Amino acid sequence: MIMAKEIQDCKVTAIEIDPKALNIAKENATNHGTGDRIKFLCRDLKKEDWEGTYSMILSNPPYIASADIDRIMPEVQNYEPRKALDGGVTGMDFYRSIIPRAINQLEEHGFLILEIGHSQAYAVTALLNQASGFQKIEVIKDYSGYDRVVKAQKGALMDKIVIEGGRRLEGTVKMSGAKNAVLPVLAATLLTQGRNIIDGVPKVRDVTTMIKLLEGLGAKLESYHNEKIILDTCNANNPEAPYDLVSTMRASCLVLGPLLSRLGKAKVSLPGGCAIGARPIDLHIKGLQEMGAEITLEKGYVQGKVKKLKGTQFYFDTVSVTGTANLMMAAVLADGETVLENAAKEPEVGFLADILNLAGAKISGQGTDIITIQGTSSLDPIECTIFPDRIETGTFMIAAAITQGDITIENCVPQHVEPIILKLQEGQVGIEIEKNKMRVFAKGPINAVNAKTHPYPGFPTDIQAQFMALMTLAKGQSIIMETVFENRFMHVAELKRMGANISLDGHTAIINGVEGLSGAPLMATDLRASASLVLAALAAKGQSVISRVYHIDRGYVAIEKKLSQLGAQINRVK
Repeated sequence: MIMAKEIQDCKVTAIEIDPKALNIAKENATNHGTGDRIKFLCRDLKKEDWEGTYSMILSNPPYIASADIDRIMPEVQNYEPRKALDGGVTGMDFYRSIIPRAINQLEEHGFLILEIGHSQAYAVTALLNQASGFQKIEVIKDYSGYDRVVKAQKGALMDKIVIEGGRRLEGTVKMSGAKNAVLPVLAATLLTQGRNIIDGVPKVRDVTTMIKLLEGLGAKLESYHNEKIILDTCNANNPEAPYDLVSTMRASCLVLGPLLSRLGKAKVSLPGGCAIGARPIDLHIKGLQEMGAEITLEKGYVQGKVKKLKGTQFYFDTVSVTGTANLMMAAVLADGETVLENAAKEPEVGFLADILNLAGAKISGQGTDIITIQGTSSLDPIECTIFPDRIETGTFMIAAAITQGDITIENCVPQHVEPIILKLQEGQVGIEIEKNKMRVFAKGPINAVNAKTHPYPGFPTDIQAQFMALMTLAKGQSIIMETVFENRFMHVAELKRMGANISLDGHTAIINGVEGLSGAPLMATDLRASASLVLAALAAKGQSVISRVYHIDRGYVAIEKKLSQLGAQINRVK
């Protein structure tokens, strides 16, 4: 209403979740003479999209943590409806939902202005940095000196992927090295003094970010050519991992353990990455504290110091891949024995342990839920070749199925994708397996299949979105349950825009297969959601334009080129 009052020629869309509050707003607008220039809508922006693009988006969202509402002033509790206050467990639910979508609703150089709680500035600005389309992010204080508003501006136009769907994919495609394997190996180079040589490195955005981070810590990148990195860590003596890099990638927290081990101190900005939930690093911090480190959280940074890490016995309350990797690296040069219980069994964790052992570490039990590390005095430089990416492999397996195609996938590890193989075979997809190669082909219509995500060796959460895209076209009803991460159904709204029949109930998605999908303008919200939209667009009738594809560049090497070689009509444009 203030905007309509102050800027005479502007048009405003006002959105409110509560019908009674909306009616009061309409009355106020009429009283102030602005009712004719305001369009009022009653919607829940966490669940529904809104039309059009805007020069400015302003919001005073619910940002109070659920547990804190009963402790606020009675006059607020008694006046405001709870849904106007309740921001979920951390108070961040609305921001996590709205920020990734707002970038597509803003005109170029438009502004997003959000009211925040006085302790939320760091978390909200981190989400804006993760969205990668925002610039000039600014925190504004209120008259009492508390952080109260975050303002951000949409930057210049970004790449989009345009797909003309309906083409059957055929041919042979080679998988790249595993992103989730190379990132911890790069972090592990901080445990060495010398020239580390890593081959099979995928040229994806997250790898570039990790290299920049290591360079900022003092490492020297001697070469990055033909998938081979040569990295000298002799002078990696800076303990601070800055916000501008760490905020864009969650895996950057992997340097915390190695820095404490190498330097006895570390200052690492709290991590960012995909906007798919809180994904805290509590377990990393708790484990390092049990190894003797003093850890504090100050102004968005994890700060640690220790004379010498000591071995310990640590139980992970929940399975954590990065947590297991971080503590394993920290324990390699610690005094004594460390035992990690309920450890992650992922191939990437086992690979890291094997590579560290080749460099002189003493690790056993990798691949099981109990990993034992005997501390040693030093490590030799790392030299290794990264194994193929199992998530990229699974994505291209689904690409064959969803397009009724026939694809031979080379340079893959079939045993790493066994849960995906079994689910696709259950859906009547043909799969022929050789040592490092698979042929995946459609045998007819896909049958509906249920899936439930679990840590390895269960069905991978990083394939959930892609598998859901396939199930939208399957015969019958399928149920997909997400048990690993919260807020990982952000692709559902976009799939529904294409005609998918999906309903959500908490962490469960119910999909009723439809005969076909239609091309549509789409917006990627995270790495794997991006891949699911690409897959759906390949099978859809007509053209789809996918925005914010920088997400997909974080984890896939030239995906449009690989798909084009298989017969897809796909292009990257500005």
